[in-house]
Amino acid sequence: MVAIPITRPRSLVVGSPEYFKGRSKPIVPLDLVQHRCIEMRMANGRMYRWEFERRGEAHVIDVPRNLTLDATDLILAAAHSGAALAYIGEYSLAAHMAAGRLNPVVEEWCPAYPGLSLFFVTPPHARQIARLHRPDQGTSCLTNRVKLRQIMGSMRRPN
Repeated sequence: MVAIPITRPRSLVVGSPEYFKGRSKPIVPLDLVQHRCIEMRMANGRMYRWEFERRGEAHVIDVPRNLTLDATDLILAAAHSGAALAYIGEYSLAAHMAAGRLNPVVEEWCPAYPGLSLFFVTPPHARQIARLHRPDQGTSCLTNRVKLRQIMGSMRRPN
């Protein structure tokens, strides 16, 4: 089986310019406990704990419960209005950050995590076929075609 990564998502902590008026921006994750934060309630009823990591140092933060929401669009709206900081997937934030409506903080503590991948099941003979197509082996195209036909012929099932 072959996996080809197609996304490298990450979550970011963001706040609006209005939220940061008169407040210092958090520098490290532990600074977040001194800020208003939007907590996300997951489908199972649990509160999502904000996760951070940098150079092997990891933190999982239970943020202050100033506002609890369970939908991304509501969290974005609340963060945009200046109500509190939000921890949300970067894919949802691109347009807001580009327009300057939301600003990331503690960004260096928000690494990408394994995302979605496409998986392909490769038949056992795929590696052998792939080796035949490598130009660095110095075999001629005709020789490779003959070898490929031999391999393919040996894979045919008798009727």
